[in-house]
Amino acid sequence: MKASNYLACTLVAVAALAPALQATVIFNDTFDSGTGTYYVDDTSGVTFDTSPPITNASGAITWNGNSNVIVGRSFADQTLSVGQTIRVTADFTTPDTAGFIRFGLWNFGANTITADNWGNTLTGSAEGYYMFFQDNGATSDERYQSATLPTEIMGAETEDIGDPTGSHNFASGTTYSLLYEITLTAAGQVDTFASVSDGTTVLVSSTGQTTTNIIGTFDTFAFRNQSGSFSLDNVKLEIIPEPSSALLVGTLGGLCLLRRHRRR
Repeated sequence: MKASNYLACTLVAVAALAPALQATVIFNDTFDSGTGTYYVDDTSGVTFDTSPPITNASGAITWNGNSNVIVGRSFADQTLSVGQTIRVTADFTTPDTAGFIRFGLWNFGANTITADNWGNTLTGSAEGYYMFFQDNGATSDERYQSATLPTEIMGAETEDIGDPTGSHNFASGTTYSLLYEITLTAAGQVDTFASVSDGTTVLVSSTGQTTTNIIGTFDTFAFRNQSGSFSLDNVKLEIIPEPSSALLVGTLGGLCLLRRHRRR
């Protein structure tokens, strides 16, 4: 088989497998017609006195209070196989005052978020990974937290699993793109990646890893803003198969060579 034929064979095989390697979208929430299954909780356990506490003003989840709030959403259990990644992305518009962005995925066990002030009613264990980015980067990191509900989630970490590269002074009223990925690299290893970008340029990023606190199943998305009003839009959750590109090409190339050998 000529080199050109070998390359063509490999490319055809890659193209044939490409659909199977595409991400599976679990949800893609744009909030054009409401806030959906997103509910808000006060980190201090105080019952909200506003009704409703969040709206979908301008087609995005909007909070107009001054409290330190968490927005949560339950979804059907997603269990990772080794090599798979779960990715959540969203657009975030910063408040008028600088603060913290906490953004991640959790396993709440048998709990389902169904109403506001959910932190006062849920019980049992919870654990999750999340990014913690502070304006100007003073205490930014990636975290694992294990807790017993009801409690303050996205608070004090159980393990610091990664630290960011760089920092950024986020501008009030500006929309940024948030991304958080969790990959079950091996049965006893989880790798994470977090970033904040302006849509074209990554402004802050972090790579994390843990071999101690392994979560393989996720059922809850949570976002926490430290201060002021904010909006959250285009929240998307995906499961991504991630075989090594080198392994994929090598395997397909091997199949092409085997085909060549059999044709001789």
